[in-house]
Amino acid sequence: MNDDQLLSVIVPTCDRHDTLKWCLETITSQKDQRLEIIVSDNFSSPETKKVVDALNDHRLRYIRTDQRLGMPEHWEFALNHAKGNWITFIGDDDGLMPDAVQTFFTIVSKHPDQKALHSPKITYNWPGFNGINTPMIFVPEILSFQPKTKICPSSYALKQLINGITDYRELPSLYTGGFLHKDIILRAKNVTDQFFLSLNPDIYSGIMACALEKTFLKTDHFLTISGRSSYSTGHTARRTKTIEDTTFFNESNIDFEPELGDGFKSPVPIFTYETYLKISKFFEMPIETSIQDQMVISLIHMNKNNQDDVCNYIKKLCKINNIAFDDIKKRAEQTPNGLKHQPRIRIEFSNAKTIKDACDYIDRLYRSRQILFLIIRHKALILIKKTSKNITALSKKLRNLKTFRKLKRKLAG
Repeated sequence: MNDDQLLSVIVPTCDRHDTLKWCLETITSQKDQRLEIIVSDNFSSPETKKVVDALNDHRLRYIRTDQRLGMPEHWEFALNHAKGNWITFIGDDDGLMPDAVQTFFTIVSKHPDQKALHSPKITYNWPGFNGINTPMIFVPEILSFQPKTKICPSSYALKQLINGITDYRELPSLYTGGFLHKDIILRAKNVTDQFFLSLNPDIYSGIMACALEKTFLKTDHFLTISGRSSYSTGHTARRTKTIEDTTFFNESNIDFEPELGDGFKSPVPIFTYETYLKISKFFEMPIETSIQDQMVISLIHMNKNNQDDVCNYIKKLCKINNIAFDDIKKRAEQTPNGLKHQPRIRIEFSNAKTIKDACDYIDRLYRSRQILFLIIRHKALILIKKTSKNITALSKKLRNLKTFRKLKRKLAG
């Protein structure tokens, strides 16, 4: 088989055989044979290999580290085993949509000069995530049944990211929903020796792809589902500081940029900026920014759930860098929040006990076009709610106006 017609799907895992089983079910059920499945075991228990062996799929390869590695080192280890010229990583609680591999090759074959692809993210909350037992699925509001694929300028995507208008999930990162041609990886490694140089490989790979490629593909096709379970790392490790989350940082040999603190409970813009700094040491970036700019964006993007953590972290950075926090806060108060969110609908489906159930259910909704009804109903409910608020406000104004006129007549009399 031609390597350019081979997609390597890499699943890094460590002691998560219960979700891994269903993740692999979504991949091995792909009918397209242009697929290599690599399960990279980060020195976990024998249960992981048992799950892999039970599937008995010739496209499946099992590899294992000789010792426990940090996240970027483990991803680098797995990446070095990939044979395909197209590569993606998915988490061991994530999944591939039915016929995703075939759809992927249909898209990239029409754009042979493009080396990176971004697809929209469906999110599935496993039962028990955040203490909620009902599984939930969040689907982007994309109404078209003829999904389109467009070519996006990388410099524009990076500017939107650095200016706080979008977040890193809109980039073609090498993780659930993003696909990179091996040429990008080799070009980076020719300069940096290893590809992953950040504690957060998905943010890093998206920015690196945009730094090396002038354009990338952005499709409306749903190719993956991102799972959120009790195992999910990354953001959890930045928001909390449990023993497990501390291990997330301490296992790696890669240091967080010292002027940006230790990374624990770091706001996403700071974590993104840290990756930006690492890549800008090797490659020219199309936009300049500063730690002050990213601190302002962090304060603008914070919400009631994380405002204490964000403020405390920004105060810590101000102290490290001898910057007045009041100046940053004042800039943030004078700057509007320009962050654009992709509207999504929430679907509660009690039978979606696993990521495989969620993939099959969403696929049925789209094939039967029932998803159209759900999206329209969702939009209608939002409109009704908004209209109701407007009517209530208008009624209040009319009542106040009526009261004012009565008072005016009484005073005039």
